[in-house]
Formats: sequence, structure tokens, C-alpha cells
Amino acid sequence: MSTVLLVGGAAATGKSTLAEGLSTALGAILVRPADSYLRLADEHGIAPSRGFTDIPSEVAEVDYVSLCARAPIVVSDLHYAIQFERDSALALGLTSAAPAEPYVATLSSRLVTRLANDFNLLAILLESPPEVAFERAGARTRARRAASVEEVEIEMLAERREWARVGAHPGVTGLVFDTTRVTIAGFCDEVGAHL
Repeated sequence: MSTVLLVGGAAATGKSTLAEGLSTALGAILVRPADSYLRLADEHGIAPSRGFTDIPSEVAEVDYVSLCARAPIVVSDLHYAIQFERDSALALGLTSAAPAEPYVATLSSRLVTRLANDFNLLAILLESPPEVAFERAGARTRARRAASVEEVEIEMLAERREWARVGAHPGVTGLVFDTTRVTIAGFCDEVGAHL
């Protein structure tokens, strides 16, 4: 049975860095669920900015599962929770919407159930102290998702809530890492012990 490793967490907690390191260490492919929306939008002549609204989630989910089935190990870095309008604006390089927008799940229960039934599924949550994530985000060249440490805390709570929802599905193994206390090699070793 193939393995899918979901690597998620708030902005600037090390998702991309650790997912890429894990992918390299395990000889896995890196596939993001969001990539299916963008690939399908391109395939159907839809502007990338409209992919998440014009491509039905069921269609993108089938595409993502199909991509996952092509490799023995798949690593996906993602957010378990997003503010849809705000994150869409940031992805397009625009000024973000108001921070009061609620967080929503990025993985439907339907998709998680399918992944848990078809694959060995590990849901990994990356965390760090909010002050550290806020500082890391400030060092980036693109816009921050959060304008304050308090907004980072809210984002982290939303990520943890949605990660816990994913982990509550039968057949899902959940792992949590504090990224200020783990190296890439240590992370890879600990995750590898669960395969």
C-alpha cells in the first residue's frame, strides 16, 4: 500500500523545508492538493486565479488521489486551515482581505476518508512558538499571512483544530513536531519510523 504524508501547519513553521527534505530522504514525490486545482484549470483554459472557484472540489480531489496512487510514497505540504479570500489574495500578490475572515478546512472529510482507505496516511502537524513563526514570516520577501503574533496564534489554533479533525478519521496516524526542536534529519528519521 502506498503512503501519503500530509505535512501541514501555520505559515512559517517549516512546511516546505521539511516536506522537501522528507521527500528527498524517502525518495518520494511532492504533490500538493492545491496543485490539482491549478493543473486542471490550465488543462481547461481557466485562469489560475479562478481555479479554486471554477474547478469543483470533487474533481480536484479525484485528480489528487490519482496523482498519489502513482508513487509508493507521496509528501504533501499544505495548510489544514485557510482564510479563503485572504489566502487567495496573498497567492496572487494582492493586499490581503480583512483578518477577521473565518478559517475553513482545506481537506474535505470525503477526501480524508478516501486517502485513509486507499493509502497509509500520516497527518503531520508542524508547530513553533507563535513569536518564532511571526519572526520567520517577516524574513520572507512575500506578504505575511498574519499581521501580529495574536493573528499567528489564531492561525495555529485553526491549523491544530483541522489537523485533529483529519487525525480523528479511522486509519490516520497523527504526528506533531515543534520545528524549533527538530532538524531535517531528525524529522525524517522520526517520520520514517512510522512507515
